[in-house]
Amino acid sequence: MTQIHELRAGSGTPSRQASLDQPSFRDLLARGLGIVQKHRVMVLLAMAVVLAGGLGINTIQPRLYTASSKIVIHPRAPRVLDKVKEVQDDSLARGWGGLEQFYNTQQDIITGKAVARAVVEGKGLHLDEEWVGDLVDESTGEAYTEAERTRRAISRLRRSTELVPSPKSQIFEIRVTDEDPALAASLADGIALAYRDYVLAMRVELTANTSDWLETQVDTQRQELETSEEAIQAFVEEHDLQSMTISEWRNQMAERVAELTSALDITERDRVAAEARMDDLDDWIKDGKRAEDHPLIGSDSTVRQLASELLALERKVTRDGERYGARWPGQKADRDELALLKVRHAEQVSQAVERVRGDYAHARAEERKLKRKIRKMDRRARDLGSLEVEYNRLRRVADSNAALYQDVLRRSKETEMSQRSEASNVNILEYADIPKRPSHPNQLLSLFATLLATMGFGLGTAFVLENLDSTIKDVSELDTFFNLWPLGVLPAMDEREERQLIVGGETPNSAATECLRSVRTNLLFLGTKKTVHRIVVASGGPREGKTTLCANIAATMALAGHKVLLVDTDMRRPRMHGIFGMPNEAGIVDIMVGDRSVEQCIKSSRVSGLDVLVCGTPPANPAEMISSRAFDRLLDRVSEGYDFVFLDSPPALLVTDAAVLSQKADGTLLVLRVGQTERRHFRHTLRAFEGVHADILGVVCNGIDTARRGYGYGYGYGYGYGSNGGYGDDLKADNTPSGRAARKKRSGSNRA
Repeated sequence: MTQIHELRAGSGTPSRQASLDQPSFRDLLARGLGIVQKHRVMVLLAMAVVLAGGLGINTIQPRLYTASSKIVIHPRAPRVLDKVKEVQDDSLARGWGGLEQFYNTQQDIITGKAVARAVVEGKGLHLDEEWVGDLVDESTGEAYTEAERTRRAISRLRRSTELVPSPKSQIFEIRVTDEDPALAASLADGIALAYRDYVLAMRVELTANTSDWLETQVDTQRQELETSEEAIQAFVEEHDLQSMTISEWRNQMAERVAELTSALDITERDRVAAEARMDDLDDWIKDGKRAEDHPLIGSDSTVRQLASELLALERKVTRDGERYGARWPGQKADRDELALLKVRHAEQVSQAVERVRGDYAHARAEERKLKRKIRKMDRRARDLGSLEVEYNRLRRVADSNAALYQDVLRRSKETEMSQRSEASNVNILEYADIPKRPSHPNQLLSLFATLLATMGFGLGTAFVLENLDSTIKDVSELDTFFNLWPLGVLPAMDEREERQLIVGGETPNSAATECLRSVRTNLLFLGTKKTVHRIVVASGGPREGKTTLCANIAATMALAGHKVLLVDTDMRRPRMHGIFGMPNEAGIVDIMVGDRSVEQCIKSSRVSGLDVLVCGTPPANPAEMISSRAFDRLLDRVSEGYDFVFLDSPPALLVTDAAVLSQKADGTLLVLRVGQTERRHFRHTLRAFEGVHADILGVVCNGIDTARRGYGYGYGYGYGYGSNGGYGDDLKADNTPSGRAARKKRSGSNRA
């Protein structure tokens, strides 16, 4: 498919290519309108159903009225006495988060069961059959109990109530919706009054309970304060703490512990350093290295001196042995001295190693000694600490009891004063007015929603039906689904128009003829990049216009001055002879079986420069015949002397003849019919040719509706030649309503 992409890349300037790749808004709108027009019956039916349903629902819906009252909720009730605090939740003291929690709680109270119960019982709604519904249980035939009626009434009132807080203010709007406007207003006011009374009663009850509890706590805290003070006095006398306090004893011992701790730190550092040196030396020796080579041992002055003497003596023995021989008398004395020196060196190394280990042992012993002293001082300090802890505990208890006694006594007096106040933090700002107009349903909004749903459902129906149709409906789908672009397009024609195209017919300058010339131009353009001499014209299935296109492309090439041979290689259902009005007596099959010669079978057509080689008598084994070497030799022979050879093939998805022929040609031209060829079939067709490594020259889309603007992405032949040779007459005639209807009828009946 390389040729196809080359054609796309080279088909015009960058601005022209961009306009081809990107559909304009008018193209998309035209495509959408075409889809709606195609499925207009189902669209109108769906819209009628939705419209009727929407209007019916809007008509039978009950008319509801909404009344609203407004209240102001202050975080705190008015304070009569400045220094007297109310008994209330402490959430308000936690800033904005506490205030938000407070108002959320009030909203839950207003819409809760307690307020709703007060309104139901105050208005007698649990006795109202219209409000509660049936007062008798239909399943048992028994009357509902009062509790059940009250529950049902409360449930309906809560469903009918909506609380709307005003942003950034303390105002809340209570909305009640009901079919009776007067009842809705009465219930809105009733909820506001019931909530105010509930908050006041709750505050009074909370204050009274708190006051009683505080009175008992005052006596209790007084007794606990006296007991704690007596305990402190008894503790001081028992441990004789009058002369020196526990803190002074602890300070003295703390100074001594600090001195020992400082000395311990120094000793621990020395021990750690000694241990590191010893461990490093042990690891050195474990690794098989000599102890005297370790930097710590080697730095010892005695070891270093003995090592130097040992090295000098070894060199002397070696030098004398090389000079005088091993039996020289001086060698024995030197070797004895060398052995003695090695012993002394080894002893000194061992002593150095032991000194390293001794340093570690001494540091560790000193560390343990200091730790024992510190532990002894710690034990002494803990003894004093336990006394101090106990004393401090008794002191804290006494101080806490004293503070708590004073706080409880003060709060008891404040609560007693607050209990006498009846100020409330809830004020009714506006009482509800009886609504004049229903709030639900909103007639204008419902009508608009119905119309919108009708249009949306209608358009959705059209596009769903369009998507359920898996055929290739537009040229642009080649780019969308297959990343291809057509070599050309052909308008929808009936059989009479197709026959007229062969020799130019009665309208040699029609839009269809111009489309064929465009395909010819693109094929010639491909010929400038590679040799395109023998071309197979194929399609996936039957009745897609393959044979007609093959004949017309060959005729168009011949009319351009090329010498063209048209070969009917569809040996299963040959039709080329019928298009040109020739007998199917002598053709390819007859040449291959030896009954006729090539010269006898090739016939000239009515188009100048176009010769035709028909199929002949259909054979029993067409696939084997096409695959034979004799067929290859025949193609080579008949191709001599022609600029182009076009081979008409059977449908590629039904038989393998087309795939075999594509291997014998320079390229394959695929044909599909818009509105008939399914995407999956075309995909299988592409895979069939790709499987044999066929060189696909391009795709020609047949059956295009010229009434649609642009044919998709810019493949528009929105012009034609009239009978007088001018532009536009042919298309104008076709764009009349009768012309479009005839064109649609022809498109439905068009066959390959």
